[in-house]
Amino acid sequence: MDWRTGLMALTVLCAVDGFSKYGRTCKDIGCLRNEVCVLAEDPCSYGHSSNCGTYPTCKKKSLVDAGQTSNT
Repeated sequence: MDWRTGLMALTVLCAVDGFSKYGRTCKDIGCLRNEVCVLAEDPCSYGHSSNCGTYPTCKKKSLVDAGQTSNT
């Protein structure tokens, strides 16, 4: 394996390891026509702050509409 191949492999591994779903917005994902983007939250707890926060996710429009009408 030459140095270019090794460098490419290292770059790919670093890029994959650096991905996090937290801290993103609805602009970062695409939803189907019958879906809408909503921000979900995984609560943070003391000492466990690496896998928590808000993140965008797609939900079916009918489920989102039903949730909004039941809350009012």
